[in-house]
Formats: sequence, C-alpha cells, structure tokens
Amino acid sequence: MKFRNILFSIVTAIILTACASAPPPINLLPMYGYPEVEKPENLKKADEDFIRMAISEQGSREKAAKAYAMYGMGFAMKGDSESAMRRYNQSWLLNPNSYLPYWGFGDLLLAQGKAAEAATHYEKALSLIDVESAKPNLLIDASGAYTAQGSSVTDKMKSAEFFNKANSLLNEAIKLDPKNGDAYIPWAKSLYLEGNYEKAWEMVKKSRSFPGKQVSPDFIDKLSKKMPEPK
Repeated sequence: MKFRNILFSIVTAIILTACASAPPPINLLPMYGYPEVEKPENLKKADEDFIRMAISEQGSREKAAKAYAMYGMGFAMKGDSESAMRRYNQSWLLNPNSYLPYWGFGDLLLAQGKAAEAATHYEKALSLIDVESAKPNLLIDASGAYTAQGSSVTDKMKSAEFFNKANSLLNEAIKLDPKNGDAYIPWAKSLYLEGNYEKAWEMVKKSRSFPGKQVSPDFIDKLSKKMPEPK
C-alpha cells in the first residue's frame, strides 16, 4: 500500500510538471502566436467560418473587428484575461490593421508582467491608431510598459532610457489632451520609481485639480518618506 502511494505521488508529480511546462493554447497567445506558430489547416478553416459569421452579424469586417475588441475589453475589465485574449485575437483576425487588438494585447501582457512584449504591441497600436480622441489614453497605457522596464533593469543607462520614453509618452498625452487627468497619477508613480521625487510631487499636485483622480494615500505616504511634500 505504501509503495502504491509513493508511485501515485510520482505519477501525479510527472503529470503536473508536464502540464505546467506545456505551451498555452494558441488562442491565448497574441495573434495566435503569429508568425512563430503555424496554424494547422483545420484551424485555418475554422477561422474562415468565423470571419464569415462575424461579418454576417456585424455588417462588415471592420465593424466586426471593433465589436470583438470591445468584447475583449469587457472581459478584461471583469478580470477574465483568457476570454479577453480570445476576443482580441478574433478582432485581430478580422482586421490586423486595427489598433484596438494590439492595445488589448499590450494591456494583457503588461498585467502578466511581460512589459517588453507589451511595449511591442503598444507601439504597433500607436502606429495604427486613427482615432485622435483615443490616442492620449493609449499613450498613457503604453507608458506603463516602459515604466515597468525602467524599474526592473539594473543597467542605469538602460533604465534611464525606459523612464525617458515613459515621460515622453505621458507628456505627449497631456499635450494632446490637457484636460485628461488620467495621465498625472501614472506619471507621478513613474517619476517616483525613477527617483525624481520633486517632479513626482508636481504631478501629484496637478492630479488634485481633477476630481476623482486623486493619488492613493499609500502612494503619498511612500513618496513623503522619500521627500516631504514641497510647500
């Protein structure tokens, strides 16, 4: 009986290890893993069927792509990242020249801690975006990928490059829409991580002029420990 228990434990461990090391399904990879992953013919056929169905439902390929991107955003807001990735992939399948699925890929990858990959998709989205009113928020989200990289690398010069990029994106967002209060809190946090505490306080003060855009007390406490709030 003891031997059977030991054998069962070994087999279970092997199965769990295999599951843990198995690659994720391609519909949970941005762009289905393209171009590294080649889809089998049966999945290509399924894609064609899906495209026909989506166009029939929405009226055009472009409208369908936007609709599925919105579905993805809805799932992402609920915390269902797998369903969100599936919908963003379907949006990309319908229209690979739309900025929306790349924006979604960036958000999901950044949440997974894959900042470098996220930055690639954000940059693609920025190169394609054709809705000026949406660009400031895309710039703000994209800055997060560079802030994350700046705070994680040990090379000081490389870190400075990432933070400079984040600062540039946030500055552009504010220039495009000075009334967008969403930029100041992530900028304050980015500057804090960069070690520029005086500038971080400037962003905190600017955020206070936007109702509902206040910095959390925890962040204020952390920043105050590094540098008291200037009078």
